[in-house]
Amino acid sequence: MQEIINIFVKSIFIDNMVFAFFLGMCSYLAVSKTVKTSMGLGLAVAFVLIITVPVNYLINKYILAEGALVWLGDSFKDVDLSFLSYIFFIAVVGMLRLHADEGMWLLKLMEQQHLTDSLRKAGLQIPTDELYSETSPSLRDVIGIFGNGCTGELVSSEGLVLTNNHCGFSYVHDISTMGHNY
Repeated sequence: MQEIINIFVKSIFIDNMVFAFFLGMCSYLAVSKTVKTSMGLGLAVAFVLIITVPVNYLINKYILAEGALVWLGDSFKDVDLSFLSYIFFIAVVGMLRLHADEGMWLLKLMEQQHLTDSLRKAGLQIPTDELYSETSPSLRDVIGIFGNGCTGELVSSEGLVLTNNHCGFSYVHDISTMGHNY
C-alpha cells in the first residue's frame, strides 16, 4: 500500500510533465529543498498569478473571445482572437516589470555593467577575474552545454553537474529505477 501511495504522489508532483514543463514546477522541484525556499517561491508565483489572472480574464472576455469585439461594430461580431490568449498572458506577466537584481548578467561586460560592486554586496568573496577571465582559468571554464542547449556547471571532481530540472529530466529518468530513484 505504501508503494502505491508513493507512486501516486510521485506521478502527481515529481514525474508530472504538465507541472515540470508547462507550469514552471521545474524550478519549484529543483530549487526548493527547504520549506522556507518553497514557501518563498510559492508566494512569488501566487502573487504574479493574483495580479495577472484578473487582467487576462478581462482581456479574454472583452477583446479576444469570439464576438467580444461587437462593441466596435457589427462587422466584428464574428472575429475570434482567442488563439492569442497565451501570447497576451505572457505579455501581461511581462508588463508587471518586476525587478530582480539577479540572473542574466553578461560577465564579459562586468566592468561596463558595474557588476563588481553588486556582486561584492551580494557576498562574492573571490576576485572577479577568478569568476570570469578570457585569458586565464576561471569559473566560466566549468560551465558547459547540457541537455538540449541548457547550461550545466561541474561542481565536483567526481562529475556532479548542476542544471535545471527540465534540462536533465530525461537523462535522470532513463537511469532511475523503483529501487534507485534519482
